[in-house]
Amino acid sequence: MKKTRTKLIMIVVCIFFVLVMQQGNKYCDQKIVGKEGTYTVAFYANGGKGTMKPQVIKVSKKVSLKESTFYRKGYVFQGWALSKNGKVKYKNKAKVQKLSTAGKKIKFYAKWEKAEKRRGIALVESSTAAVPILDAESTYAMMNNSTFYGKKMDKLVLYPNHTKKQIEKKMKTLFKDNTARDISYIYMSCHGDTKGNIYIGSDDTYFSTSELREFCDKNIQGTVVLMLDCCYAGMSIASTQNADFDFSEKFVTDFISKKADNEKGLTTSKYKVICSSRKNETSWGGEISLATEYWNEGAGWLAISKVKCELLADDNKDKKITLKELHKYSNKKVLKENPNQHVTVYPKNSSFIMFGRFNY
Repeated sequence: MKKTRTKLIMIVVCIFFVLVMQQGNKYCDQKIVGKEGTYTVAFYANGGKGTMKPQVIKVSKKVSLKESTFYRKGYVFQGWALSKNGKVKYKNKAKVQKLSTAGKKIKFYAKWEKAEKRRGIALVESSTAAVPILDAESTYAMMNNSTFYGKKMDKLVLYPNHTKKQIEKKMKTLFKDNTARDISYIYMSCHGDTKGNIYIGSDDTYFSTSELREFCDKNIQGTVVLMLDCCYAGMSIASTQNADFDFSEKFVTDFISKKADNEKGLTTSKYKVICSSRKNETSWGGEISLATEYWNEGAGWLAISKVKCELLADDNKDKKITLKELHKYSNKKVLKENPNQHVTVYPKNSSFIMFGRFNY
């Protein structure tokens, strides 16, 4: 009887032990299943320069890929491919999830596209003291000290005090090789009138706003950046909405409509415009015109002392000066000195990169 009881006790103990072990194994299994596995994304410059540390990602977690810090002179980063010669599969900082399984390594290769060409001309008609030649000289220097994707502007011309015909011929030559991807800068400092005429010719000739539009449409492919420093410069981008119709408004409509009567506004893919004043305002200046001084300063050039400076209009410190940033900076500075002069732009709040010193 005693032996039987002992056997029963031992059986119970064994059963208890087995149950404990099973629970323990179950707990261990749960612990192993719950532990998240990771994979690694390795980044390769693929013709570019720079280094990037690999990114370790949990298998099931949705994350953003690291921002590319690779750069290639004269090229724009397009995104990531899964092979050296492959097509772009993921954009910069793309959201990804479950790219691979635990313990694996994926190779991402940078893909590049040749940057657009940027060409510019700085024009001034300085026959009177009211329009200083320093306007064009300073703007030329500012543009010459700008870099886009690690390189300077492809062509840049300083062309002061020439006739309208000479200016047209020079611009046709300068921009003749443009493609639809390229960007052309035209800076003009001169007198302007209340009809929107821009007196840039040294022979007392001018471009009406519609003439300038017609010339650019016909002779310059790609985006055109117009920087106009003259009285009533804002006429070139003035809105005809809710305005009394008169000759000057018809003139403006002539510019901001493109042949078709129902087409309103500048072609946003074509024109980026910054003006020294509103359509009913004069533009001030001294040794250098007011708006031009602060356009240059905002983009990294001190006109009076003739030295390079920081990109003072660069709000987010990315070394790129957008049209929005340049407008905000220069308008604030101009208004401080002359409350009756407002810098205007088209289009407003544009992230278009005007100037800068950036590699990627």
